[in-house]
Amino acid sequence: MRAVAFDAYGTLFDVFSVQARAEEMFPGSGAAIAQGWRTRQIDYTRLRSMAGRYEPFSVVTEQALQATLADLDLSASPVDIKQLAHEYQSLTPYPEVREVLEALSAMGIPEVILTNGDRDLITPLLEDSGLDEFIDAVLSADHVRAFKVDPRVYQLAVDHFDIPPSEILLASANQWDAIGARWFGCSSAWVNRNGNAPEELGVEPSYVVNDLRGVVDLVRANFDPQ
Repeated sequence: MRAVAFDAYGTLFDVFSVQARAEEMFPGSGAAIAQGWRTRQIDYTRLRSMAGRYEPFSVVTEQALQATLADLDLSASPVDIKQLAHEYQSLTPYPEVREVLEALSAMGIPEVILTNGDRDLITPLLEDSGLDEFIDAVLSADHVRAFKVDPRVYQLAVDHFDIPPSEILLASANQWDAIGARWFGCSSAWVNRNGNAPEELGVEPSYVVNDLRGVVDLVRANFDPQ
């Protein structure tokens, strides 16, 4: 390993932290909104990538929310949808994120974010959380107008670091992302916080860890500074 690329949503930032605001706006439905919204969001990225109908992640996120509210038979004005979608610019980082990024930075490990999110969403998250000081670059799927697991997204990390994909570790709490990285040729660490079962896609993540602290342990054991 010579560099680490972190997924953002669900890996560094808790996408389900939107539940609190959703519950305030739609009492009794916060959990259902958060879960349905995330599921549709991922589904929409895949559908758009497969069809070649790209829209930025900020647009996809808003459309997924609108469909989720309709599915739950919840009435929402355009202003309501904008306000709730804005929560994606203030997601809560997981508790261990800062110490992990600090530890890797102290070890001299190059760190980037490799995300489906466009910069309008990611930049405020990093700045508000103060995590931007540890991140060398934000590599956004918006640059190639396709979403993970499209190989062009993972190629962004290879182009940035100018090293073979096998020397890049992709850390993601989304198992499908960790598998996509393996298909591309990177090593990957699946951050399996909830103890989910493995997918059956003919390939597995290179490593499975319980939280991001496990990534630090992996890098300590495998880092090659050359």
